[in-house]
Amino acid sequence: MLNINSEPCLSTTLENIKMHENYRNSSYKHFINSLESRKMLSIGILYAYSGAHTLGVASCGTFKNRLSQVDPTLDTEFAKTLARTCSSGDNAKQPFDATSNDFDNVYFNALLRRNGVLTSDQTLYTSPKTRNFVNAYAFNQAMFFFDFQQAMVKMGLLDVKDSYNGEVRQNCRKIN
Repeated sequence: MLNINSEPCLSTTLENIKMHENYRNSSYKHFINSLESRKMLSIGILYAYSGAHTLGVASCGTFKNRLSQVDPTLDTEFAKTLARTCSSGDNAKQPFDATSNDFDNVYFNALLRRNGVLTSDQTLYTSPKTRNFVNAYAFNQAMFFFDFQQAMVKMGLLDVKDSYNGEVRQNCRKIN
């Protein structure tokens, strides 16, 4: 069961839930280091939590940098798919995986095939430090589900703010 202690913002959309823009195309190493330095989450929890990308889409503007030069971590056929998506502009949407409306482990299987949409996604598989997590979740959906549930519980307990000790934003993307 997820412990929801407060309403962090009043306007919530799928786009607002995505990671902050600064982390969209950063390396996972940078992202992990910043969270660890603030003692927010353990490494294993972050890998399970990244599986949230099994749902939803990314805008072309968040991944088109991968298409401007040869990216050895990106499958060539998948790069063509991403390029076709981006031919409609920066706001064109690309699903994170083939079952973007289903919560499953298909996202991790896509990473095995070098079909990660974002650089930070694909880095999970290309990094020797994190590859074992991707392999485990790709082959064991029940393990991913369990670890993801644990990650959600821990995220729900992190430094919760309410109107007395923080700011409840009207829009998650903007400071009131």
